[in-house]
Amino acid sequence: MFTIVRKLKSKLVWKMLVIYIGVIFIPSIFIGLDYYIEIESYILDEERDLIQASLVKLCNDIDRNLETAENVYSQLQRNTNFNRFLLGEYPSKSSQVSMYMSEFKNMFSYCFFSSHFIEDITMYMTNDSLLEMGEYLRKLNMNDFQFDEDADLSSGYWYYDIDNKQVIYRRLFKSLNAKNDLGILEIKCNDHIIQESLNQLLGDYRTITLVYADNSYDLGETGSESFETAIKVYGKTTRIPIEIIINADATRVNNSMINSLLRTIFCFILLSLILFFVLYQLSRRITKFSQSLESNLNDYPEMYTDRKNDELSMLIQNYNNMVTNNDYLLNQVKIEKLHQQEIEYRALQSQINPHFIYNTLEGIRMMAELQDEDDISDAVFSLSQLMKYAFNISEKEVSIKQELEYIRRYINLQKIRLGNRIDLKIFCDNTEKVKCPQFTLQPMVENSVKYGFGKDIHNITIRIDIKLFNNCVYVEIANSGKEIPEDKLNEMNRLLSIGGSLKEYSSGNGISLENVNNRMRYLHPHTFTMKLSNTGHGVTVSLYWELDE
Repeated sequence: MFTIVRKLKSKLVWKMLVIYIGVIFIPSIFIGLDYYIEIESYILDEERDLIQASLVKLCNDIDRNLETAENVYSQLQRNTNFNRFLLGEYPSKSSQVSMYMSEFKNMFSYCFFSSHFIEDITMYMTNDSLLEMGEYLRKLNMNDFQFDEDADLSSGYWYYDIDNKQVIYRRLFKSLNAKNDLGILEIKCNDHIIQESLNQLLGDYRTITLVYADNSYDLGETGSESFETAIKVYGKTTRIPIEIIINADATRVNNSMINSLLRTIFCFILLSLILFFVLYQLSRRITKFSQSLESNLNDYPEMYTDRKNDELSMLIQNYNNMVTNNDYLLNQVKIEKLHQQEIEYRALQSQINPHFIYNTLEGIRMMAELQDEDDISDAVFSLSQLMKYAFNISEKEVSIKQELEYIRRYINLQKIRLGNRIDLKIFCDNTEKVKCPQFTLQPMVENSVKYGFGKDIHNITIRIDIKLFNNCVYVEIANSGKEIPEDKLNEMNRLLSIGGSLKEYSSGNGISLENVNNRMRYLHPHTFTMKLSNTGHGVTVSLYWELDE
């Protein structure tokens, strides 16, 4: 691996390799070894605790299986007819046989289903007048029993017959009122009731020793004496006096830990080599691409070829697209510069005509004043101011005050034709710093005059409300003229919300709502909205936008 790296000229690969070995690989190895040393004793304690917990569960399982078998006693004792039978209340032999065949035989058979460990159930009866029937009912002969010295027959006790591989439960059977001893109930279970649970804990490095009646029995192939270092765990069952000793080979536990550590180190090294190979392939492509860029730094850029299909290839493809479009963009810049020069020339040329018109209108106004024609003089003055405002394109935005002044002069000119049939009301509050493009409000006023009059509408009032609140501008321009049909109104609002075209709703003269909407959306793309609404007595245009910080 290092021979390959020496042949590389890429500084990036060297840096990646050094950082990986110095920051990740070597520290990880030392940390792993230190971690193993620190937790070795802890792992042994954990293994001991784990075995101890398993042993406690095993003892509980054995006790639970024994308790299930003991429940047969309660099932038999609760049977009233069986108690009467044992007390001798069925004196005739025919009645005894009848009760046995009709009820007791099935009762004993049912008891076998309470535990699959039960092999035999026998009631040894104290009443000599009762018949022995089947394998379940026998007369009591105390010589047939061997009792432990500390056995408590009244509450029941368990006996482990290891030679016959049976676990036996015996208990004095009493009447329901507990006054009469009716016999001894004996339940024989196969030793799977114990062995089945013990086998779960046997393993390659574990053995189990049972201690019962001062005798020990080993389960598994070896005993604890074959272990160099053994972990011993002790446990006892409560229903049968058996001590269980589990022996675990600590050396094998340590060896297992070492093998796991070696496997982890091997996998870590293997993954490191794979990671280095992947990073090497990726860095080589990056290096070649960067070298190509560096060689083209002072020359015209050339396209770069990469046959992969990933994020880097997408980057290279975008670079190639940039190179492809570079010449086109340079030509576009040159063309735009030529267009800009032409526009500037025409703008300078166009300034000649407005000045000529201003001077002409000023001459007409002076002639009207000399003839004492004040109305004509005021009209010509308003017209010249309107034209001056319209031809002034040097500013991107004007103040609301300038826009409102332009609207007043426009209405004054309209009053020459309409007289008192039109009225303008303006309510402007705290809007000194508010600016907008030229002809933002005037087109709505012009539309009110143009479309507001009808057969039954001879007078129109135009109301303009402008408010500034929390750096947000609210504008409403309402008129008392004709309303817009509802379907047309909804469609116009939909088009305004998406910046669509309103050509089919415009006469084509002047600056339309579409123009105003597009200019304001350009200046305030995230906040500007325009909406039309019928108020029941006219149309209202609502504008809203937020001022730039």
